[in-house]
Amino acid sequence: MKSIFTKQIQDLTPYLYIGKISELTGASRKAIRLYEERGLIPKPARKGNYRIYSDQDAFLIHMIKTAQSVGFSLAEIKGLVEHKVKDRTFPLKKAEELCNKKRVSLRNEIEAIHALEKRLDKLQEMMNQTFG
Repeated sequence: MKSIFTKQIQDLTPYLYIGKISELTGASRKAIRLYEERGLIPKPARKGNYRIYSDQDAFLIHMIKTAQSVGFSLAEIKGLVEHKVKDRTFPLKKAEELCNKKRVSLRNEIEAIHALEKRLDKLQEMMNQTFG
């Protein structure tokens, strides 16, 4: 099953129930339904009342979970997922651009935290001078 995540093109034939998709990807059933509701994954096929998913769905959910694990929001990665569904290829150039943009954002956050830490040091110094 791991090959689902390493193949360049995934099978579109639905055969996996939501429990199996959850197990394979690490996404909760609730998260999977949220991705569906927000249009990040296509509406799955149905077998009676049960959702059934394809290898591509598993790949998309895995991709979403991986991106979230490094700080991307669902809104930030929606375009990547849409491209993968539409063109059936991973948009590497777009993903690299998003990663670079995220790096810049993280560096800005780090600088802001360092500046806040300096202000905190000054406050502590001032308190020690005034009350110490």
